[in-house]
Amino acid sequence: MAVDVVWIFSLPRNGSSVTAYAAAEPFGAAVADEVLGPWDRTGEPYNYPALQRRLIEAYHGSRCILTPEVVALATELFELLGEKSGRVVSKHPHLKPAPAEFRIAFPGCRAVWLMRNPLRRLNSLYNRGWTDDLRPNHELAHFSGFARSWLAQPQRLVFEQMRRDPRRFFRSIYRHWGWDANDADIERAIAYTRDKYHSSSCELDDKRTAAAPLSESRWCLPEEALEMYLADPFVRRLMRRCRYPVGKPAYRVDDSDGTWQRRWYYRVRKLTPPRRVEGPVVDEP
Repeated sequence: MAVDVVWIFSLPRNGSSVTAYAAAEPFGAAVADEVLGPWDRTGEPYNYPALQRRLIEAYHGSRCILTPEVVALATELFELLGEKSGRVVSKHPHLKPAPAEFRIAFPGCRAVWLMRNPLRRLNSLYNRGWTDDLRPNHELAHFSGFARSWLAQPQRLVFEQMRRDPRRFFRSIYRHWGWDANDADIERAIAYTRDKYHSSSCELDDKRTAAAPLSESRWCLPEEALEMYLADPFVRRLMRRCRYPVGKPAYRVDDSDGTWQRRWYYRVRKLTPPRRVEGPVVDEP
């Protein structure tokens, strides 16, 4: 049986996990959760076939290029994962491969590109302590690279629409994928987002929901990162285009103790400029 493989491209903390699993739910589709790596997910809770380990080795051994070997291994893995339902949702929150390379390697696959407010996304990384592997300048160039690809795709979405208009959000996804979804399918996908919160990939947190994510419960982003993003002309234009706030007050989650005011007063008095790090930016591990 031929397996219909669809993709979600994004960056980490862009909302791709809940989007992938919720969209897959009504159709019983398998979710290929970052099967290109860098993590071996042949054990719990994913239990992917041993072939996934070989796929990781081939993909990262080729410096994240979709070589014929990588494509063949991925296709074989997708066939195994989609054996029951005939459908696979491949979630890939990484900058590589580029859209053009993806379309050449997997010409029969359809995809969507998912964007999220870059400051909310970055705050989520800091909230979770995922800062050891952050790229220079708080990932500004890395985000901009993805954003330019996102802008060039007709199949682009913003994660915030899941809360503003979830029916339109999932209808758009299914339309881009070529899946015939009825009203009941849409409601099942929406119900999934209400009932389940993905803290990381398939890991669930029963204390939170997509409507109240951890990334918006407290503000952990360094002031210099906030200033750096809002001062970047491309990022600022993009945020306006996506209707994201471009004023600092919008990014104060809880200032009841006056921390933000004291920090701002100190910075104004000292006139401390944002720190920039010069040097090459690494795209992928």
